[in-house]
Amino acid sequence: MPSESIEISTLASSAAVKFETVGATVKGRIVGVAQAQQTDIDTGAPLVWNDGTPRMQLVIRLEVEGETKTLYAKGGTFEVATGEGTSMQQAIVDAVMGAGASRIETGATLEVAHSGIGKKTSAAKSAPKLYRARYSPPVEAVPIAGLFSDEPF
Repeated sequence: MPSESIEISTLASSAAVKFETVGATVKGRIVGVAQAQQTDIDTGAPLVWNDGTPRMQLVIRLEVEGETKTLYAKGGTFEVATGEGTSMQQAIVDAVMGAGASRIETGATLEVAHSGIGKKTSAAKSAPKLYRARYSPPVEAVPIAGLFSDEPF
């Protein structure tokens, strides 16, 4: 039976990005990516859908100006009230696909902006925040030994 492993950097805690106002943006190098079950903000209890399956989210750790920041990217479909955008998770997926990539990789650059507000789904809940994102895949290093040869280009 093969053993499973987990990257230790995905377990380290860091400040969550809050996106207090429309226009707030964070950009950094991805240093960790994981999926985690969402939890209740008041009780910390794991959240599940009506059928009992876990409500999952992307947890992306970014290195931003020497500090590590965490994005908690939830999905969802929202009607736009002001501005533009989608759920953070969908914005990131769209950005990755738009960059021609098929996966979120460490070393890539990710920029996420709070770009709008969705319509409230109930009077008791806050209006959802909407997002746009940009993704640049990591650049592969070229071995220096291959740069200097007697062969013409």
